[in-house]
Amino acid sequence: MQEATKLGYRTEVYHCGFDPNSLDMILIPQLGYAILDGTSPHEMEPTRDGDEILDMYERCFDIDIDREYATQLEEINQRYKEQTKWGITCLAEAKLLQDQLEEIYVEAVDFAKVNEKKEYIWSRIEEEMGQHTTEE
Repeated sequence: MQEATKLGYRTEVYHCGFDPNSLDMILIPQLGYAILDGTSPHEMEPTRDGDEILDMYERCFDIDIDREYATQLEEINQRYKEQTKWGITCLAEAKLLQDQLEEIYVEAVDFAKVNEKKEYIWSRIEEEMGQHTTEE
């Protein structure tokens, strides 16, 4: 991303939702390039003509590392899957609680008053905008 920016290209950077210090994708629209982190959970296969995978793992790392650390990697993978499952369960519970809270709000809110305030605020904004355009 830094190199593309130095060369004058606009880039779009997308961070990992689990780890904001990790980049999941960098786009360079002018070149039609997308650079993706293809590791779990966002593995991807090319689907269009011209799509190409450059496996940086194969190019930059000794593949024997996988064999050497197979036990530790499997333990990490298992913990990752467990934590993901736990996170999904927590999100589902949060959604349930949010729905219950919304039900309480719907019963408790006087929407006629809310709309009245909304109209008042809009009229004030329109008044202010009208004053600024006539003064300039």
